[in-house]
Order: sequence, then C-alpha cells, then structure tokens
Amino acid sequence: MRVFLATQVLSDSVADAIEFCREVLKHPDFFNSSGTCEFLRTFNRIFDLMDSKMPFGKNHKVPLRKDNKALWTTTFEETKKFILGLHTGVVSEKVPKRRKKECTVLTGPRKRCFIGFLVNMISYASIFEIYVEKRELLQYILGHKMSQDHLELMFGLVRSSLGSNNNPTVLQFKSSFRKMILGASHVGLHENCMVQDETVILLPAKLKKNISLVEET
Repeated sequence: MRVFLATQVLSDSVADAIEFCREVLKHPDFFNSSGTCEFLRTFNRIFDLMDSKMPFGKNHKVPLRKDNKALWTTTFEETKKFILGLHTGVVSEKVPKRRKKECTVLTGPRKRCFIGFLVNMISYASIFEIYVEKRELLQYILGHKMSQDHLELMFGLVRSSLGSNNNPTVLQFKSSFRKMILGASHVGLHENCMVQDETVILLPAKLKKNISLVEET
C-alpha cells in the first residue's frame, strides 16, 4: 500500500498540479514549491525506469537496452547528483554546536530510501554490463522482473490456498508449493498485492519438469 501511494504522489501529474496552483492560480500555499516539483519529477522518472514492465515501453518506461543506454545512464547520473545535493534542513545533534551544519538526506534519519536508490542504480548498471554487454545473455532488462512483487504474490498465494493462514506448517507449505508448480493455483484471492503483468510464478514450461520438481520436493 505504501509503494502504491508513493507511485501515485511521485508523478508528473502531481507536479503539474502544484505548478498550476503556483503559476496560474497564484495560490499563496504553493509559493516556493518549485523544488517540490523538481523532486516529484526526478523520482517519477527513476521509478518508471526501474519498474519498466514492457519491452516496447516509451519515454522513461523503456527497458534497459544498448540502443538507449545514453538515456538511462544520463537519468541515473542526474538522479544521483540530485540525491547527493538534497538537504533535510535539520541540524545534526551529533555535531558540536560550534560546528553544526545542515544534514544531507544521506546522513539524516530517513536515509534508507535515498541510499536504496543509489544502490539500485549501481546494481542495474552492473547487471546490464554483465548480462547484456559482456555475456550477451539478455537483449534488455525489465526492472519490474527483479522487484519483490513476485515474492509477495507467491507467499500471498500460499496464504490464500490455506484459507488465509499466515503460519503454515511445513507440510501445508509443501502442499501449496506443489499446487503452484503443477499450475493448479496461480493467483491468490483477497490479497493486497495485485498482479501487474503476465509473469507466471514458479511454473516451468513443460508438465514433465513440473512433475519432476514435485517428486524432488
């Protein structure tokens, strides 16, 4: 739910609405909001790029390819510089009074998300270099395929198949896992995580492989 709300707030449309209130309506509550608009647009771009779902996406929803490397590497660098330049405006209490200064977001109390963005950008670039450029095992990289949504869907499916049981036993988990492998169960019911693409969870292409996996478990 928090991720859903973040993606709805961090968007170009919200930035456009704030800009309209400031520039056109001249609303006093939106004075000095240009920095907020820049923040929203910057993180909207990086969200779209890291959560690309379709091979033929447009703008910043494109997959990471060789022919558009200049686009996403430039976006990565611009986002990195933007994060490194952000300040919280809160004075650090750990610094002596005579040397107090404003904290950056990377040293503030909510630094995890910003450090996470930096780590993700480095990771994406490294994965692209290894699997697309050097080994040539992939033609492109879709960021959504590496998200945790698929794990959440899998465990949601396990809970749903056992009657909303959050604490299955080993035998119950094995039973649910076998159903998924055999293709008898695909989507959980009454879950708070929705399927966003056609990625199949734990379902090999051929039934023989499914049966062998069940026998091994």
